[in-house]
Amino acid sequence: MKIAVCDDNNTTYIHIKEYLSEFFLNVEELSLNELLYFSDGLQLLEYSERSDIPDIIFLDIEMMHSNGIDVAKKLRSFEKETIIIFVSAHKEYVFDAFRCEALHFLVKPIDSVDFEDCFNRAVHKYTTMHSTLPLKWKFERANIAVSDVLYVESYRGHIIVHTTEGTEDVVGKLKDFFAFLQPHGFMRIHHGYIVNMQHIRRFGSDSVLLSNGESVMMSVRKRSDALKIYDNFLQKRKW
Repeated sequence: MKIAVCDDNNTTYIHIKEYLSEFFLNVEELSLNELLYFSDGLQLLEYSERSDIPDIIFLDIEMMHSNGIDVAKKLRSFEKETIIIFVSAHKEYVFDAFRCEALHFLVKPIDSVDFEDCFNRAVHKYTTMHSTLPLKWKFERANIAVSDVLYVESYRGHIIVHTTEGTEDVVGKLKDFFAFLQPHGFMRIHHGYIVNMQHIRRFGSDSVLLSNGESVMMSVRKRSDALKIYDNFLQKRKW
């Protein structure tokens, strides 16, 4: 995992570095491969254009030679998946940060509990984005990114995996797919459907609308529980 801190205040970098060191001491399955520091957004942009963009970026907003909101927009133009966490004492930028699809907005001075909660969410998103779903069909084998899966359908004894790129017909049982995908933000809304909550755009009375414009049927029996699960999912995404 590569993480960057972009802030013209070196003290903020030192605090984040300390919090990260403490976090990774207690985590075995993840490692911090590289921690980068940039004192200005222009430096971050120059680095990102000639090298691999960091996986997670802690980004200040009001810097001496650049504005973090503008930097984030530029970063988004050539890398959609980077996890951006704004760090600022200026709460009035919250809505601008939201429009940049930031994961979180940490208010300076950074509280250790807020940081831990925020970074746990960042790690969960990072893990999901880098997790793959193994698929089997006759003599074929494939791995697809979990984040690309829209929903999984059980149909006439086999499984159809609907992704952002199309569909895959595979062998397996829906309950096994659900056991694998549930920790990555999937829920069961029907005996024949599992949906990725990250791709839900509208939760209706008898169906959910997904990011690709498809509607997936929801059973009446599961609607109440599904709504609670989805509300909890949305709550965790709030700042």
